[in-house]
Amino acid sequence: MTTMNVPPGSRRPTWSRIVNALRRMFAAMATRRQIKALGRKSFTASPRHIWGGDSIRIGDEVTIYRDARFEAFKPKSGDHSIVIGDGTVIHPGVHIGAVERVEIGRFVLMAAGCYITDHDHDWSDPFDPPISNERVIVKPTRVCDYAWLGERVMVLKGVTIGERAVIGAGSLVTRDVPPFSVAVGAPARVVKTWDHEAGVWRNVDRQGE
Repeated sequence: MTTMNVPPGSRRPTWSRIVNALRRMFAAMATRRQIKALGRKSFTASPRHIWGGDSIRIGDEVTIYRDARFEAFKPKSGDHSIVIGDGTVIHPGVHIGAVERVEIGRFVLMAAGCYITDHDHDWSDPFDPPISNERVIVKPTRVCDYAWLGERVMVLKGVTIGERAVIGAGSLVTRDVPPFSVAVGAPARVVKTWDHEAGVWRNVDRQGE
């Protein structure tokens, strides 16, 4: 009986790998019926909840786990109000809602249960409540490349989270977070920044606030 030599570092296909590859392929085919601008090797698990797929663009090699809820209100074909960059990973139960623009950068890591929006209801007059006035206040929201959002982070309208920033679990982000910083709390406050020269995180002195 002859045996086939396998080069070092290589692996023969296994049934589990083949099944997973097929699952990803069929999931991509199903997603493409909802989101036309779906990048190469991107995967969205089911169940998923998509509204306004013509206004959603997902880059290459993006992984989106089950129960994603993406809502692009007032969708226009070719006018992308939700944009997700290459290599980003989005864990279960993430909700993104956009009227104008929510942009997620490249290689962003988003833990389960996060919520990101670019709008809020107009509640300025209690005698003209949001349930009936149909008015929203809109400001574009952006999460830059390599940012990391912990479990159940909420990012509200008009916020920019800078490159490689870290947002602690359960935080409510209501203002911009600078690049290379750590923000926690509700509302989120910067507690650490990256010292490029020393290559370490430094605590932020918040005395007097």
